[in-house]
Amino acid sequence: IEEKDFELGKFYLLRKALDILPRNLEEWLERIKLPESQLGSWREVPLGIQRSIVELAAKELKKKIYMLLRDDFKKHFAFLDGKTLSGLVKSYSSILVFRRNLDLIPHTLNEWFDMIGQVYVTWAEVPRDIQWELIQKAASELGKEVLKVSSHDLIHHHFSFINNKTLSGIYEYYNSDIEALRRLLILPMLMKEVPLTNIIEPKNMLEWLAHFKENGISVEGWETVPMPVQRRFVQILAEHLNKSPAELTKNDFWVPIPLFGPEGTNGRALITLYYFYEDVRILLETLGFV
Repeated sequence: IEEKDFELGKFYLLRKALDILPRNLEEWLERIKLPESQLGSWREVPLGIQRSIVELAAKELKKKIYMLLRDDFKKHFAFLDGKTLSGLVKSYSSILVFRRNLDLIPHTLNEWFDMIGQVYVTWAEVPRDIQWELIQKAASELGKEVLKVSSHDLIHHHFSFINNKTLSGIYEYYNSDIEALRRLLILPMLMKEVPLTNIIEPKNMLEWLAHFKENGISVEGWETVPMPVQRRFVQILAEHLNKSPAELTKNDFWVPIPLFGPEGTNGRALITLYYFYEDVRILLETLGFV
């Protein structure tokens, strides 16, 4: 009986019902070495066996398993008597599904750095917390605050911690828009790290100032800050820069103000207030400065 005599699913169920599927890795390898007409479908092969076969391929190629590329599976393997593993990859809807189902991705931060530094990475498969760690590490190497990492930095700087490669890929993943990267990745991760130490909401300007100095305020956090307090914070920024509030630009909200930060620091900037409104003109109009 050959597979062509049955629909694929029915043929598999028949083989399984008759208990004639291979029972271990060695038997599966013998089955896979057969001519294509006798091989059957990769969907019959248990995930654990598929993973073990990929491990053997990585060993033969002398590569770490998470370093394997699509083209590696097109090579002719000695342990398979010269056959390729192209069919295994093609049995999945995409290379991402293939890698995830067989757990062919890094498990530690250093492994991710290793992979990103040596092979082409599809950024959709890089977890957000790893993307965040990358941006933090990049900021540290640049000697910048993480929110001040620019598109030029990501495109042109060759980072030592990823084998002197750039991070242009992550910039392109966020639509080549540094504002989108900050809004969708950096700011949400920063907000997760802000300790929620003050359970009682401040009641007046001095309490809000003390709260901001101690904890900072996240983008969403500004929603709870009274408009007169927001307005006074902007006035303090303008006074520090010797400008009128109506003259403030987006870049001014990056400037740290000593009054806004803990003692012994350069202070805090009002960048999260800017991102709360997403536009300087809207911010100034809403707070009554223009």
